[in-house]
Amino acid sequence: MDIYNVITEDRHNDAAVRSFFNRERAIEIAKETALSLNKDLTYLKEDIIEGWEFYIEYSCEGDCIHVIKTMLES
Repeated sequence: MDIYNVITEDRHNDAAVRSFFNRERAIEIAKETALSLNKDLTYLKEDIIEGWEFYIEYSCEGDCIHVIKTMLES
């Protein structure tokens, strides 16, 4: 079974983690969260980073949200 962790890294707060079983839902939540935290749409920047399912920066300070997959062993 795979778990998709949505990790919000903000330089002004502790990191936050939300977990999902569905990859598409995790990415959707990451995008929605970035949009809700972004004050200026010019800073939204998606990128592809090896080993991560999704990555987006939402500020000029490098605050970001990324989705990583964790495989649970049974």
